[in-house]
Amino acid sequence: MSRTLARHVAPPEAGTVHVWDVELERTSAEISMLERLLPDAEVRRAARQPLEARRRDLVISGAALRSILASYLEADPIAVRFSIDEGGKPRLDAAWNPTPLSFNLSHSRGRALVAVTLEREVGIDVERLRRDLPIDRLASRFFSPREIAALRSTPEELRPAAFFACWTRKEAFVKATGAGIFRQSLQSFAVSVDPGPGPVPLVIPGHDAEAGRWSLESIAAPPGYAAAVAVEGPFRVRRFRWIA
Repeated sequence: MSRTLARHVAPPEAGTVHVWDVELERTSAEISMLERLLPDAEVRRAARQPLEARRRDLVISGAALRSILASYLEADPIAVRFSIDEGGKPRLDAAWNPTPLSFNLSHSRGRALVAVTLEREVGIDVERLRRDLPIDRLASRFFSPREIAALRSTPEELRPAAFFACWTRKEAFVKATGAGIFRQSLQSFAVSVDPGPGPVPLVIPGHDAEAGRWSLESIAAPPGYAAAVAVEGPFRVRRFRWIA
């Protein structure tokens, strides 16, 4: 693997979201190679993580993100620069982003997804389904009353899938919107808990116009995972697989 210019990929067309699937299970030799795509500060940050799996995921997802963005910018991955906006959302530094591209990254226990759009906000979330979580307690804390009622009416064997379908949709939306009321209160809006891919209605009580600005969709994920994307305006998804 070379740490030179990445293969060029044309930016997303209007109304299109590029979603990149990233496999995080890698050998030690591969991880060492991928560290070459990261600035020293990011390598040190990953090294401080106490869990080996967490260190691995940070290195590989960071390398993948840089490599993917560099493929649009025709740049060296390690040279790509980021900034953080007032809401804490990572963005490409303006000097590196004449297009402009928006992106979002999510990773969970061995898988990562990167979403890239053109001139619109985007959020993505992927989660590995777990049955060892206190689902009812978490839902009571983070879900809206409508979502809690729907989850409680779901057959017990389907509740983990329903919970994570709801969770990824809510996370994708708050990651797309950045700071504000939605990040402060996940209970301030509602989505469907029904698992499965496809468009998802978004309800923001008292703010129909704001809800209408956004499109939310659950997308296909590997077995044992759930994933969702939120974008300003209508969109279609085009899938890619990142190969180091």
